[in-house]
Amino acid sequence: AQFLNISPTGKIMENLKWLGLFSDEKIGIPAKTSAEVLIHLLKKKLVLPPNARDMVILVHKLVARFPEKGDQRREIVSTMVEYGEPGGFTAISKTVGLPAAIATKLILTNQLPLTGCHIPTHPAIYETVLGELTAMGLRFKEVEREPQE
Repeated sequence: AQFLNISPTGKIMENLKWLGLFSDEKIGIPAKTSAEVLIHLLKKKLVLPPNARDMVILVHKLVARFPEKGDQRREIVSTMVEYGEPGGFTAISKTVGLPAAIATKLILTNQLPLTGCHIPTHPAIYETVLGELTAMGLRFKEVEREPQE
């Protein structure tokens, strides 16, 4: 808590304790990295009950200002709601794993006309990935409106 400059009795420390990060209990796996330990603890604590499903909700709000149009402002709200499949893939696995898998496929099949390191905000990446995600049923709905003050 001192290192993170947070309350030692606050919710963050309470959650880290619940996860088991401060326990002396042996985890029982041959972990080689701290990431493997964290993954093991998360898998143990964050299990969905049988036939349960998760849900991912993403909401992006952008306000655009157009100086050439008399400083007109527009708000664009983009939302996506995805549900996991009971006993199948979670919404988290679909929304995180599918974009990474599509990008990997694009690289391996030489369909990405880029070299070097790029973040996914490059049009050559996001346009193709979003197109494939839309074809798979993962899509955003956009609404444009007057900005709400």
